[in-house]
Amino acid sequence: MEVDDLAAADLADWDRQLSAAGYPAGAATPVEAETRWHVVAREQVAGASRACGGLFRIALRPAEGALPDWDIGDLFELRTPDGHLRDYSIASLPGEDAILLFVRRVVDGGVAGLGSGHLTGDAAGVVGRVRTHRSFRPPAGAGPLLALGAGSGWAGLRPHLLHAMVLGQPCRLLFGERAAEADSPILGEMLGWQCEGRLDRLDLALSRPGAGGPYVQHVLAAAGPEIAGFLGAAGRIVICGRQAMGEQCLAELAAVLGSEWLDRAREEGRLLRDLY
Repeated sequence: MEVDDLAAADLADWDRQLSAAGYPAGAATPVEAETRWHVVAREQVAGASRACGGLFRIALRPAEGALPDWDIGDLFELRTPDGHLRDYSIASLPGEDAILLFVRRVVDGGVAGLGSGHLTGDAAGVVGRVRTHRSFRPPAGAGPLLALGAGSGWAGLRPHLLHAMVLGQPCRLLFGERAAEADSPILGEMLGWQCEGRLDRLDLALSRPGAGGPYVQHVLAAAGPEIAGFLGAAGRIVICGRQAMGEQCLAELAAVLGSEWLDRAREEGRLLRDLY
């Protein structure tokens, strides 16, 4: 069935259909009420292109009261001024003093997107809530972690890497961005982790407009045998970013690791993806 923008009536109809088909009712997930949030920091961290007004790092705190609880993988659900809902990965770890987002300002025909335009514009406050996203919790096991992503997908990868590094688990990051900007805060953070020895390896796919790459999947294909050795039998993979990038990465992983490895990793909860 179709669900329009997570409409409550559509979701209730889905629950009724499940019940009629004999499925037991699941426990209701507690829903955080929408509240007003202050934008306490907003910084452009990557450049613009014809279809993109740049990538922004945005920090949010509730206008009143303490920060709500959240877990790694959860989302911030924004309500746009005209009532639509947009989801953004929370890039900060639970317990930090703000909810951190990385938002790509989408531009179509010179007009910014409803959600990204609101968040990256000059609004001092927004309305939204934390939304549970259990399918992107840290992957099962304690094996080496391979993180694959590009652009705003950094928001989804960042807390997974921080969590694994705190636990002392081997981590390798393969990340794509549109250009190598010398003062990029995102690339600077990654390079800092590499210099500190917190990442086993960092591979960057830095593409420029019109250059045709390299993209994440190209670097992944070139490093295939080495990545297979890094992951071994118990490795874990998280992928976050655009749908096309994620699907091409999965195809490359299947070529390197084999479909049986990927199927087993999915079944065991060692392969997670959050694509949009």
